Amino acid sequence: MIAVRRLLLAVAVVATAALASCGGGGGDGGDPPAPLVTFAFRVHGAGEEQEFRYATSSQAFIAKARAQLALPYVGRQQFPIGPIAAGSGGVNLGWNWHFTDLAFTESAVALCDGKPSLVEADLPYWLNTVKNFCPWSGYVHSEVTGFYALRQFAVGQNREIAQENIKVEFKDVRDSRCPSAAVCVSAGFAEADLLV
Repeated sequence: MIAVRRLLLAVAVVATAALASCGGGGGDGGDPPAPLVTFAFRVHGAGEEQEFRYATSSQAFIAKARAQLALPYVGRQQFPIGPIAAGSGGVNLGWNWHFTDLAFTESAVALCDGKPSLVEADLPYWLNTVKNFCPWSGYVHSEVTGFYALRQFAVGQNREIAQENIKVEFKDVRDSRCPSAAVCVSAGFAEADLLV
């Protein structure tokens, strides 16, 4: 009986040590990934057609963007600067480019200054030569909380909204894979308001 108790005690000690060394056995032991926060940027003197977006989980960037949003519109003097890459990145909808990283600054070289439409109009030059975008008149306009404008979205195309983990496909109503619907959500969940 004493031998059994000692054996059980030894097994319990070994099991406790093993669980402690691997983080408790409840997953990988690491912190869950921080949620993405999306910010919309605009250009002073231009309308919403020049809006671009950036999603990040960087707490430092999120704090800086929210600090800018706390200022009056005219007091938002810091503008975005960062490297860009091809594609919308699932967040910069309506544009064929996106930021891969972003910071705020008060000064930058003129080479990377411009409007989003200027980048779009000459993507090869911006992506391969300039490689960064820093609209001097740009400012953080808002924190986006779930509305995603799908511009330039034709039948047969699809868009991924990475931070919401959904993929939206625009189908012809005669498409047998998507009967009696003009918009199919092929992964995730979405609620859509369509204006025709």
